[in-house]
Amino acid sequence: MDTCHGRTKSGTRCKRSIREGSRFCSTHADQSQEAGDVDSKGRTSQEREPVETLIVLAAAGAVLYLTLALRRVFRFL
Repeated sequence: MDTCHGRTKSGTRCKRSIREGSRFCSTHADQSQEAGDVDSKGRTSQEREPVETLIVLAAAGAVLYLTLALRRVFRFL
């Protein structure tokens, strides 16, 4: 049986068994709702590799930067 994908208060991964049809145990079921940030592979932000998280953040930053730059350009036109 698979283990829970939830995180304990100390930040370590839970070792309990998952519930049927879920990736979390009964104790960490609330984390499944908080984990709305799920990627195409079904992983939450806590489960991604740190490099993947940095790439996602860098892409979001680039989009924000371009949005602000375009806003500034169109304000002067």
